[in-house]
Amino acid sequence: MKIHLRSTYAVGSSVGAGESDAPMPGSRVELAPGATVQDLLERFPALGPAESYDDIMIHVFVNGRLRGFDHRLEPGDVVDIHIPVSGG
Repeated sequence: MKIHLRSTYAVGSSVGAGESDAPMPGSRVELAPGATVQDLLERFPALGPAESYDDIMIHVFVNGRLRGFDHRLEPGDVVDIHIPVSGG
């Protein structure tokens, strides 16, 4: 099944770290049927292990709605992955 990865704001690119197989924003990502948000996040080595996702406050929006890591993705879903940041 394919989903559309629209954005990965503040997630960072893994390309410079020798991890060139991380999905890129604007791409269609192939996932196994029944894949979850967590399955998608595991494709981003820069995020680290799954147990750290809550610590870095990853927000995943599927079709514009905030979803949990156990949310099952459907073909054609539009996904945005964001890590809230602040500055001063």
